[in-house]
Amino acid sequence: MSTHERSNRLRISFNLFRKGCSLLKNEMIITTAEKNKIRSLYYQLQINGPD
Repeated sequence: MSTHERSNRLRISFNLFRKGCSLLKNEMIITTAEKNKIRSLYYQLQINGPD
């Protein structure tokens, strides 16, 4: 394998890694939003009681 092929393969795997990281970051944003939603629902339940 030539150095050119190796660098191409490295670049491709790095791009895949970056894409995976951004996907993970988006997942984390979604879960924190859901956590906040659940937390606010929980506080509403504590204040108002189960309706």
